[in-house]
Order: sequence, then C-alpha cells, then structure tokens
Amino acid sequence: MEDVKRETIYEDAESFDEKDNNMISIINKSNLSLSIINSSGISNSNTHNNTNITNNTIVDNNEKEQKKIDIESFRKKEQLTEDISHLLRLHNPIEYITSNLKIIKSKSSSTKRALSSLIEIQNFQCDVATIWVIKLSYNGKYLATGGKSGVLKIWEILTMKDSIDAYERKNILKYMNYCNEDAYRIYTEHSKDIIDIAWSKKNDTYLVTVSLDHYAVLYDITQKDAIAKYNHDSIISCVDFYPNVLNFVFNLDYDIFVTGAFDRIIRIWNVKNKEEPIMYVNVAEYITTLSFFPNGQFLSVGSSEGKISVYDCEKQLRYSYSFNCRNKKGKYSNGRKITDISFKSDKDNIAIISTNDSRIRIVDINDGTVIYKMKGHVNEEGMIKADINDSLVISCSEDNYIYVWSNDDKEIKNYCYEYFKPFDKDKGKVTCSIFSNREMIKEFNMKYEMITKDFHIRNIIINASTMGYLQ
Repeated sequence: MEDVKRETIYEDAESFDEKDNNMISIINKSNLSLSIINSSGISNSNTHNNTNITNNTIVDNNEKEQKKIDIESFRKKEQLTEDISHLLRLHNPIEYITSNLKIIKSKSSSTKRALSSLIEIQNFQCDVATIWVIKLSYNGKYLATGGKSGVLKIWEILTMKDSIDAYERKNILKYMNYCNEDAYRIYTEHSKDIIDIAWSKKNDTYLVTVSLDHYAVLYDITQKDAIAKYNHDSIISCVDFYPNVLNFVFNLDYDIFVTGAFDRIIRIWNVKNKEEPIMYVNVAEYITTLSFFPNGQFLSVGSSEGKISVYDCEKQLRYSYSFNCRNKKGKYSNGRKITDISFKSDKDNIAIISTNDSRIRIVDINDGTVIYKMKGHVNEEGMIKADINDSLVISCSEDNYIYVWSNDDKEIKNYCYEYFKPFDKDKGKVTCSIFSNREMIKEFNMKYEMITKDFHIRNIIINASTMGYLQ
C-alpha cells in the first residue's frame, strides 16, 4: 500500500496544477524559505544586486574573485529553491494531509462540532509491547512513554528549528512530525510493567516512574542513568510530584513526590533522601490514583471503592474530608474504582474524575459536588484516564474509540459527544490519549502556515496502543 501511495504521488507530480504552484509560491515567499536562502550567506538585497551584474571591467583581482563567488552562491540559491519546489511536487503536503483524514462520528443534537476535522500527522511504533501511560513534561518539550515492556522512553518534541532542519534536508514529510522518532533517552530500570509516570513541576528534566515490580524510579533526563530507586512493600499504583507552590508545607527546598500502593500506604519521598520516605500515611482502602491540588494545599486520593479522600498538606497530610463518586442506582451504585483524578487548570479546584462505571465526573473538589457527568465511552476494567484542556475533554475507551466532549458548560449534555477510531486493527487498541499543550499547537500552526493557509490547528491529540504505537 505504501508503494502504491508513493507511485500515486509521483504520478501526480507529472500533472502539477496551478493550485500546487500557488502553494509553492507561498512557501518561497515565507520566512522559512527566506531563512534557508539566507543561510547560504546571501541577503535579499544581495540577491537583487546579483541579478543585475554587468560586464564592466573589474580592475582589482580580489573584486573579480568576489564576483565569481557571488554568482556561484546565487546559482546555489536558485538551485535550492528549485529543489524545494521539486520536493513538494513529489511529496505534496496538501495531498499528504488530506489523505490522512480520520472519520469523526457524532452523537449530539447540537450543530456545533468540537472537532471540525481530524488529521493524522504521525504514527510509528515506539515500543514492542503495550503502552500503558504517556505523559508530556510541563514545558512541553518531552514526551515520556512506558508500559508492559518496563522500558521508559523519552521523546523530543520537534520545535520550529528542528522542522526547518528537516526541511533543509529535503524531508518534507518529517517536517510534519510532532516528535522525533529516535528516542532521546531509553531507560531499562524496571523488570515489570510501568503503570504511571509523573514529571516534576519544579525541575523540567525530572520524572518518576512506578511499576508492578514494587519500585519507583527517579530520573534526570539530562543523564543516561537513573538517579535512584525507591523500594515498596507492594505494587505501586500511582505517583505525583508536589507542585512546589507552598514549599513551607514540608519545609523542603527540593522536589518531593508521593506514591500510592496496594498496601494502603501513601509514602512521601524527597529526591535527596534515597533510602526511606519522609512520611507515611495509612488509608482504609486500596489506593488506585492520587493527585495534589493545583494550589498544593491538599492531596486527593482515589480508591478501589469509588471514594475520594482529601488530606491536608499544611497539617502533615492529616485526613480532611471525603466523598463518593457513585451512581445513585443501578449495578454500579456500590461504587467502582477511581482510575484518575486530574484538574481543569492550575487556577481552580475543578477536578476531572474517571471511574470504572464508564463515567467522567466534573467535580468541585472542595465539597465533592458533581457539576456534570460525561458518558458514552466504555471504562469498566482498565485504568483509563480522561484529559482536559480549555475547550474539550477527551478519553479513550475499551471499545477502541476515542471520545471527545465539549468543555463548555452551556453545551454539555450527558450523551453529547464525538468519537473516532484512532488505530487500525494491525496497530492494536488504544490505551491512552492526551492533549498537547498550547505552546506546541502554536509551533505547529507556524509550521503549517509555511505550507498552506488552508489549515488552522486547534488541538493536538496524542494516543498510544496495545501494539506499542504512538500516534
């Protein structure tokens, strides 16, 4: 199929039409094209002057030599422009983009669509086994993946500069990519599945993984080896870094993180002390997920019985209050496992809670009031996590679809959603889905504007599968 596709692109190159020529014109007039040309050492004014070189007698030999160099440089510049145009004829970006459109289905009475169109820009196998978790660093520069193989891989997100380098190497399809397909770091510290990852909010290069092998591992991705391993008495289910907005809470000047395990113990660790936790907290139920409030004042802990417990960080994690995430009636009225707790933004305490009753609840975490529920996806057995940005909520599903809801309170309805199938059968079932951050969306819009003005990217969705594919 790939060969047929390439043959089609090459055949289309022979019938290159006026629309494509306009696209080339846009690119040649863009800043990207100018930066490539200028990298050869010729400014725009030099270019204009060089086109008007006359046959006047040049007395000085140095001037004659300089004239030859300028003419040769100008010819190289012209050749580079022709090469780029030829490259785009062979690898038509517009055709490439539109050929990767995904089918979006909708169950909504509203004419307003959360997703106007959906285009696959990258899909590659990043691991040999199931990916259970993907996490972006807070600065948006790195993506971490972990799963059944126990291998942690760090991927560099391609910046505008990286894309221009790919463009100069005449790799227009790589220019479209979101991340580098060669891992920046590969760590093999775990002997079993990695089931959660947390990035530090204080230090952009620090992260922790937790695994079924009873270890939490701390890394600094500027180093090739892990910093430390923290042993636990049972399987570790979750991890989170303290947001470091209230450092006086723990009287520490360095990063701390918290882990939750199946022995029903919350452990507080610091990155300096590699031997013992600085604090233990025993809880009544199995811990399935945990997350600090954005303001750092409280720690929320989810259980296997559908209960959220909140602990006060200013009082050495003393129990504060709790509430249940349960249906009032039906087969799940006794409560189901909390699979994730995340927060809408760093400015408020609105939490997004995923549970094994196939519900996503938007909750005021201060008192447990459910503002609204989102339904449609299937989350009954796994550890599916929803993600949220300023306009949308997204979640993968056990039926191999990804579901998207509007985050507008006026538009929200229980069964008002759009959904799409991210992976073909040969690439496995979807296991996790997250949004990219806003800074990278801006970068991508800048990149695409170099090629066409017909697209404006509002969101970037990152998915992983049971066959180790990253999309």
